[in-house]
Amino acid sequence: MLNKRLAFIPLTALTLASCSESNTLESYLSSADPSSYESLSLQNIYGDEWAEFAIVCPYAPKDTVEAELYLEDAPIPKFGLDESQSMLVLKSTNTDTTWIRFSRTKVVDLCPATSNYDISFRSTDAAFKFNFNSKNNVWEFIN
Repeated sequence: MLNKRLAFIPLTALTLASCSESNTLESYLSSADPSSYESLSLQNIYGDEWAEFAIVCPYAPKDTVEAELYLEDAPIPKFGLDESQSMLVLKSTNTDTTWIRFSRTKVVDLCPATSNYDISFRSTDAAFKFNFNSKNNVWEFIN
């Protein structure tokens, strides 16, 4: 019985670690004042190891995302994410990447309808601005 318990501990720890990173931006904005505008650095939110970020909006095809970001094996469906999802891509100084999926109808909408967003990497130390949309009850990225 003890051996079975020990086998579950590393798996649980790994799951919790990956969840905590993916929810970091959502956690930060969940506690922000919705009556104000938020400006933040993704480097401050996710850590200094992440040098660049990109946003992948709905319907951006997998091959386009891979070509624009010079990456292979993007976890994007062939014809892109559906309209309810977006992804934040973080790239480290040694070119490691992590892909964080967001539901656009929950806390954060990285691709609001008024956005005209290109797929390219930008510095994580740049200001990342959000405005709270009270109609949709989400924080919307302002580019």
